[in-house]
Amino acid sequence: MNEVFQRMLLVIFNLLNTVLLFLFLLQLPYGVDSLVSSLTHWSELSPGINIVAAVAFAVATAALLLVQRLPGRFKSSLLYFRRQHAHPGHRIFFGGKNPGFEREPLLKAHPEIHDSAYNPQVQMQVWQRLYQQNANSDLVVGTAGSWRLLRNLYLVSVVFLICFFGAWSLNLGVPTILAMSYLFIYGTQTIFLFFSARKTGERLANNVLAAALGIKP
Repeated sequence: MNEVFQRMLLVIFNLLNTVLLFLFLLQLPYGVDSLVSSLTHWSELSPGINIVAAVAFAVATAALLLVQRLPGRFKSSLLYFRRQHAHPGHRIFFGGKNPGFEREPLLKAHPEIHDSAYNPQVQMQVWQRLYQQNANSDLVVGTAGSWRLLRNLYLVSVVFLICFFGAWSLNLGVPTILAMSYLFIYGTQTIFLFFSARKTGERLANNVLAAALGIKP
């Protein structure tokens, strides 16, 4: 998955969430009709709608800046809820689910892993070397792109979910049924992306080892 396509998907996802937040702040049900109506009657809803639009735009900008500027290790920490050694590569040679192939040849080829008592940092160093050597493998290239994209989409969804809760808490007069419909959307996408990104990250870690062992897709 090339970077241009990833960025396009990220921008589209961010835009859709921005529209949802915009409509929620206006206390309108989500949908194309509501969006068109709000734009058509913009002058009538001013100046409140101007403030709402500015807030939604600020959240969208913050979300994009977060995924662009935040280092990968912090993204992994937010995804795996680990302060240190969050990336699956830190524990790829010991523990976790059975990858479906033997890792013993790699452990023999890299004795520093065993000699360090499976130190997470050493495991990660070896995994990164193997990744660099096999980055263009069919097993790795597609999974690596999906991992980066899903992790970024997850972070964007978290930003909007937090902002949604903040907006809801500041305006408890929003009809409950309306708020719950937005909560369903924001919550469902965040949970889906959370599990998808975690699973893809673990698959990437294992695919790198598989590629290093010469296993074909």
